[in-house]
This record gives sequence, C-alpha cells and structure tokens, in this order.
Amino acid sequence: MSNRIRQLPAFNGLPASLAAGQNVVVTCPLTIGQRVHVINLEFGNDGATNPGQGLGTLAALGMVNEIRVVVNGKVQRKFTGAELNYINSLNNPLGSTMYSAKTSGTAGAAGFRTRIPIFFAQPWRGGTTTVNIGGSNVEVPLSETTAWSLTGSVKTASIEVELIGRTSAGANAILDGPVITGTYEYDTNLSADIGPVVKYRRQSFNAGATPSDITQFDKNAGIYSAIFLFATSDNHYATAVKVTRNGEEYRNDVTRAQNDMILQSRNMSPAQGATSALTPVDTTSNATKQNTGVYPIVFDYDDAFHNALSTADANELTVKVTYDAAPNGLLVAISEVLGTLD
Repeated sequence: MSNRIRQLPAFNGLPASLAAGQNVVVTCPLTIGQRVHVINLEFGNDGATNPGQGLGTLAALGMVNEIRVVVNGKVQRKFTGAELNYINSLNNPLGSTMYSAKTSGTAGAAGFRTRIPIFFAQPWRGGTTTVNIGGSNVEVPLSETTAWSLTGSVKTASIEVELIGRTSAGANAILDGPVITGTYEYDTNLSADIGPVVKYRRQSFNAGATPSDITQFDKNAGIYSAIFLFATSDNHYATAVKVTRNGEEYRNDVTRAQNDMILQSRNMSPAQGATSALTPVDTTSNATKQNTGVYPIVFDYDDAFHNALSTADANELTVKVTYDAAPNGLLVAISEVLGTLD
C-alpha cells in the first residue's frame, strides 16, 4: 500500500519569542488509527533578532534542546536534536548523508530551516520477513515491521519538542519568531494493536575511573539493538568496550578502530561519512572531542533483529568502558531497544 504524506498538526504552545536561555515545550498531537513510518520535523526562526538558527552540534546544541515521543502519557523516545542526528547518520551508507538532517535557506537569515527525521520504520534494514495479515502469510520488507500502528491500546500519542533561546553555535540568545512544523508518512494499520516498538532510552551514568562498569541498564527492557556512548561531560571518550550478559561476553574489549571497521564493512558510518579511513577522535579541542567521541555499540549490524541482544532472561548486563583517560563527570548513553510500550 502506498504511503501518504501529510502536514503535521499544529504544535501547541509555540511562543512568539524566547528570552536568552529560556525554554518551552511545544506539543504536536498525532492521529490515532494510522501506522506512522516517519515524522519529518522542520524548524527555524524568522524574527528580526537572531534569525535563522538551527540544530547545532553535540558539543553546542542549537535551538532544539530535547525531542520526545510520548504514548499514553509515557516517554518512549528521548534525545537531543543533535543526538538524534548522530543516531540517524550512523545508518548512512558510506559517503552519504541519506538519513542526516538537511537544511535549506541561508543560516543566520529568516527562512532558514532544518529538517530532521524521526524514523519509526527503519529504511536502512534490508531483507524481508513473513507476517500474518488477515489470516494470510504475507512477505513484507523488514524495514516496515517497526512502523508504529497507533491503534488498540494506544489512546494518545504526541511529539514534544523543547525549544530554547539559543543560537546554532550554542550561545544563549533571544530566539525570535520560532517556527516548527513538518510532515509525516503513514499508511493504513495492519494490526489490531501497536505491538513491539523501537524505543530510545536516554540515561546518565557517573564516570569516575577507567575502565569502569555500567550495570544499571534495564535487564527487562526487551531486545537491545544498539547502545550509543557519548563523550563524558568532562570531555573523555570510550576507546574500548566489553559487554557481558549473564557472564557471557558479547564484546571483548573491542577498540574504537575495530568497532568502526566492523560497522563500515556493513555500510554504516560510525565516523559520519568516512569512506575508507578509520577516523580517530578529533582531539583538537573539547568541542571536537564531544562531536567525534561517540562509541556506537550495534548488536544487529547485520540488520537481523534476532541477532540483537535479548534481555529476556538476563540476570546480569554489564558494559565495561575504557576511556582515553580517567574521567570525572557524567556519561550519556542512549539505548535503542525493541520491546513493548513503557
């Protein structure tokens, strides 16, 4: 069935302007009864003061602070705009910007827009699978199986975007005339309920030694597709990772270069666009460490969900992180998990 594309409903609570450093959460209700494949957010600002602001970077967030997907009043996905862009960009084919945020217009001028997708269906997944539709087995693309059917137990669903008075360079400033709109792609529901969904859980952990163990990941979450380890708040980054579940090793002190090579061999872009060289962390400044210091642990890099890390019977789940030097701050980790709604 062909997908339909519609404009998003209007965001509620959008102010005429925001003072420097002031934040506000605007909300877009989603239509119940549709199967949503992707939401394409579009934002900018057109006021006379500081027009044309955008996404920013991991080191210096711009006008979008946090994005949340909420179902039945509970947050199912949470990330900053820059973190979402990193996660999307990891799935770019080598040398491509296929899934990354796009801009139009002139930065710093009215009419400048940033567009960033929130993927529910995952178009980078290859292959097919068989599902039962109306009593018949039908072969469908694997990429479509994660689209969200907003039906059955789903009574309310929305997108929340936290805007802040800040420039694209990360400096607090008046955000005059903010604009946020977008489109979404959907088709007809194929199931009576939403079923398993891909969630993103954002957590912060104390990082005070190298190596150090993280044992607080949810052991009843579902199936872990990936865990993204961002640079610490004091600008240190993972150089190697070990993962154990119930005492069994799933990653054995895999270095950053080894991990990058494996992901690149599957046509993924851990270095955000590198075509051959295994790009090391850029240590020129604290900002470059933040922007290039992400370590993506991808369990289903072969596109098959059955190769992701199940926690169905996990009594122990540990991620041991070795850093470039001993940190003394917080590590943000975002887990990509296939499971039931929270």
